[in-house]
Amino acid sequence: MAKKGQSFRQYSLDVKMEAVRLVNEEHMSIREVTKQLDIRNKSQVQSWVMKHRAGENLQPTTTRQGRPKT
Repeated sequence: MAKKGQSFRQYSLDVKMEAVRLVNEEHMSIREVTKQLDIRNKSQVQSWVMKHRAGENLQPTTTRQGRPKT
């Protein structure tokens, strides 16, 4: 669960695709990819690779939940 005031880092589609390419084509480990591309969490790269292999879209979703900002 997120803590109050916690910010989340969003990665561009280019970074996501590069991470997936490095894992699939260059056979780099996920830990190496996170270090090279300065990604905070290795599970994030794992989920991108799994989504890409399943044929899902890696584009960020624009739906926001919760009360709109005023």
